[in-house]
This record gives sequence, C-alpha cells and structure tokens, in this order.
Amino acid sequence: MRLLLVVLGSAAATIPLAAQAPRIRDSSGVQIVENAARAKAPIAFTAAPLLVDLGGVHDNPDDDFLSNSGDLQGTRLRGGGYIVADGQRLRFFDARGKQTRTVGRKGEGPGEYQMITGVCLGAGDSLFVGDARNARISVYDKAGTAPARSIPMRDAAFLTWDGCFADGVFGTSAIGGRTPDGLTRVLNLYRPDGSVLGRIGPFWSFAGNSYVQLSASVGARGRQFVYGDPRRSEWRVFGLDGTLVQIVRTADPLRDVTSAETSKMKPIVMAMVDGKAQDASPKPATWPAYGQMMVDETGRVWIEDFRQANASPTPWTAFDASGRMIGRVEIPVIGKPGSVRVKAFHRDAVQIQWRDEDGAAHLRWYALTPVK
Repeated sequence: MRLLLVVLGSAAATIPLAAQAPRIRDSSGVQIVENAARAKAPIAFTAAPLLVDLGGVHDNPDDDFLSNSGDLQGTRLRGGGYIVADGQRLRFFDARGKQTRTVGRKGEGPGEYQMITGVCLGAGDSLFVGDARNARISVYDKAGTAPARSIPMRDAAFLTWDGCFADGVFGTSAIGGRTPDGLTRVLNLYRPDGSVLGRIGPFWSFAGNSYVQLSASVGARGRQFVYGDPRRSEWRVFGLDGTLVQIVRTADPLRDVTSAETSKMKPIVMAMVDGKAQDASPKPATWPAYGQMMVDETGRVWIEDFRQANASPTPWTAFDASGRMIGRVEIPVIGKPGSVRVKAFHRDAVQIQWRDEDGAAHLRWYALTPVK
C-alpha cells in the first residue's frame, strides 16, 4: 500500500488527448466518471530516457543501500536532487546522482530511526519522515541537516498512504479492525503542528490467501485523497472531511482465472497448521481488477494492470485529475523478473526500484515522455 507524493520541477508535461471521452453523470451529489476499458487506451507516454540510477555496489560498503531495509523510500526535491531512505538513514544526492551527505542512524534519539516507512514533501521542500517503530514523524526543513521538529504519534506513524496533503496537513494510517472481507485501516489527519485534524474510515485495506494478496491504495491530492479498491474497476475521491465527491470507473470486467492458470498456480504464502506449513486457501476464481494505484502531484491517477508474483512489469494507465483516461505507459524491463517495482509517478518522471545480479538495491528515475 505504499504510495509517495513526490514533486519534480515546475514544467508540466504535454498531455495527449487521444483517449476516448468518458461518460460523466451526477448521483446524489457524487460525480460518476465512466471510462472505456484501460486496454483500449493508446500509448501516451514512454518511460525514457533514464535520468538517474541510485544504488548498486560501491567500494565503500557504507555507500550501499542497506540490503535488509526492504522497501526503499525515495523522493526528488523541487529544485533538483534526490533523497532516499533505506531503513534508518536519509541519503541525499545531487541532480546527477552523486551522494552529498547521509543523515540519521539506528536509534531512538533525535535524528535516529528504527524503521522509516515513508517520506513525502510538504510545503517549501519540507520533508516528512515516518518512523513506525519510534512512533513519530520527523520534519526537516529545506537544508535537511537535522529534524526541525519531531511529532510523536499515538499510532505507528505509517506514512504509507501518501502522507503529505496541501497546506502542511499530513496523514498516517493505522489498523482499523478485521471484517469477514479482510483488514481495514483508518486515515488519521494532522495539522502541521501535530494537532489532530480528523480521523476518516475505516476503509477496507487488505485481504489475501495463499495465491493472491489484495491491497487498497490511497494517494494524497491537494485537499482530497484518492482511494483504490482492486476488487472492483473503480476508485473513489474523498474530501478531508470524509465526504465522497467522485467515483471513477473503467469498463474492465474482472477476468476469470482459467483452468490453465489454476494448474500453474503456486502458493506465495503458506499457513501454519499444527506446526506445519500448509496451503490452506482455495485458489481464486477471478483476478483483481488492477494492481497498484498511485497519484502524482498534478492530480493524475495511475493504475497498474494486475501482474502475478515474479512477473515482468505490466503497463500502467494514466487518468487526469477530472477522471478522464489519458493513455498508457509501458515500464522498462530490467533485472530479473519480479525484481522491478514502480514506486512513484511524478509530473514528468517515474520512479522504479530494482535489484541487480549482485542483489544490490537501486532506485531509478525515468523521464515520462509524452508520445506526439
């Protein structure tokens, strides 16, 4: 469910206009936008050229991203340069990818981290850093040499639901509970000083079995947030007071799992039964409507075609802030199948995490070039 709101520069990309116009109607004050199927959208962007590749194996092991850090968290400053969080450190790079400094270390004191779970840019290039285990948000100013302030959280300080909104508001997510349909989460909203603005939810968040793991996605967009539930071909837009304002749909039916696909399915998660790992789940009858959903700083929504575990990257489809389908982009295939993950879309770039043949982690930024 990890999403990062990242801001790249001021020049807006030219938006192709070849996609089919949607049908728009109103239902009890909620705008309904109905698009054609994503597969019918034209290729609107190419992910090229490569802008920068951060990571890999270095002569000094301290310059490598921590191999056990799991998800890397990356962002790009508005004036150029990059920041990557790899567990307990913030790594700063210039616009050409040269590391300029490292901030943070493992610990519980100021400027120390146990598990960085998200970073996002606020107003004026302020940087919000969520540390789940220390249960706090650290806020850095533009210089980024030390936290300007630290905000304790009652929950685990997960900034994984795209935490930075307009006017300095930020949000964290927390477990809401368990239902027959799976786990739920709530969105906790805070003012820049850390005082509570509101609590929204619970929303359905996760369900899975041995073969398919389903996760909701949430992205910040100004004074709204976008919520994607891959169990259906739609996503919803809410105000920060929890009011539903828009539903965007595509004409993509849930695809049945074929008998050939069923026979090839292998469990990706095993349950423990009487101390032994066993496959305790039935194989799914349908595939999810899509994989991840992301929101860039222009308000565009990006939807990933669902891909099976360890598969090569699948195309993504972009929708403008009004909900109109723009077109698709194919993600570069690099490294081993399954090692590539899209981490964020930006105004004019896409951020990708991958591992090389040495097992070293990388973050790459490719330009999003509109197709003429």
